[in-house]
Amino acid sequence: MRRYWYVGIGIVIAIVVTLGTIIVRIQWANSVPSRPKSLPATAIWVPAPPAPLDFSPRGYWLACWLDTARNVDQCKLADYKGSPSFEADYSPVTGPNPVAEDRLHLRSVSSEELWAPAGQELVPIAHLQDGTVLVPAQDLPQLRERYAPK
Repeated sequence: MRRYWYVGIGIVIAIVVTLGTIIVRIQWANSVPSRPKSLPATAIWVPAPPAPLDFSPRGYWLACWLDTARNVDQCKLADYKGSPSFEADYSPVTGPNPVAEDRLHLRSVSSEELWAPAGQELVPIAHLQDGTVLVPAQDLPQLRERYAPK
């Protein structure tokens, strides 16, 4: 009789530990990860929609800065660990190019606002707090029509 009691306690402990682990993992996946050291302090976290059975943080780090040596704005899109998935020279849809460093303050956006179709692919765009929209320089002509104020 005592043996069954120990087996029952063992099963309950296993269930509690398993559920606790799942809850902690889901909580971790839904939290904003620490900004990677390779990205500037102005980088923002853009959460991605949840995926079933994916318990890693879902989203992207977006950072933009002025490359003073080349006199161009650059933006980088990276995963939660800081591994870059897209990096390019960016230009504003309207206004002076490049955007001054003191104006490069990114506005938080949803993952739907992050992407824009450019030809056959989706490219990340950056929305600044002052309303300026930065797009990859190579896609500026086709994206200008979509984002330029009317």
